[in-house]
Amino acid sequence: MRRAKALLLRRIALGESDVDNIASGILRHAELGLPLDEPTLAARRFLALGAAEVQAAFSKWLRADAMVRVSEGPAPR
Repeated sequence: MRRAKALLLRRIALGESDVDNIASGILRHAELGLPLDEPTLAARRFLALGAAEVQAAFSKWLRADAMVRVSEGPAPR
């Protein structure tokens, strides 16, 4: 759980790493009617999540029986 949270937080930080990403992020948030500090708010929500909440969200929003595996490799001959 700690590793997953760290990964999500790193992605937020990388998304705010240069001027173009920051500007496009601000425009995207404004267009969607989101607060301009949405990445910071998301980070706080990620840190507050517990295992039970993640499991509840998984069971509500994902259908494990409908998931597929995609592999990329050389074309068959």
